[in-house]
Amino acid sequence: MKILYLSLFLLLPFVARQNDPIARTAALIGRGNIHELSKLFAPSIELTIGGDVNTYSSDQAETILTKFFEQNKPSGGEMMHKINAGTSFLFGVVTVVTRNGTYRIAFTLKKVNNGAQLIELRIENVKGNKD
Repeated sequence: MKILYLSLFLLLPFVARQNDPIARTAALIGRGNIHELSKLFAPSIELTIGGDVNTYSSDQAETILTKFFEQNKPSGGEMMHKINAGTSFLFGVVTVVTRNGTYRIAFTLKKVNNGAQLIELRIENVKGNKD
């Protein structure tokens, strides 16, 4: 019986993370898993990389982010901020360490039906990067 309780206790954080769209999005970004992240994309996304701000279709955004993460392979990520107090929007900030430096990645999710769609993603160099 103790093994059953221990197993349930160990699985609880994993199940909670799967039901938390902010944590799930942060984990996908931290791993650079753009294929899975793109499943959360809204039809159009505001994407900022460095100082370049544009709105892209979900397919264009996937291509751009795939290229970015191929050039900046993540070795880890850490959730810095998480805001889910609003009724319509969720916000998160992740610090991602790559072979080319550290990036601050902020994202906004819009609640839709029983889920959330990624509507904005901002990638900024952390001070001290060589980029």
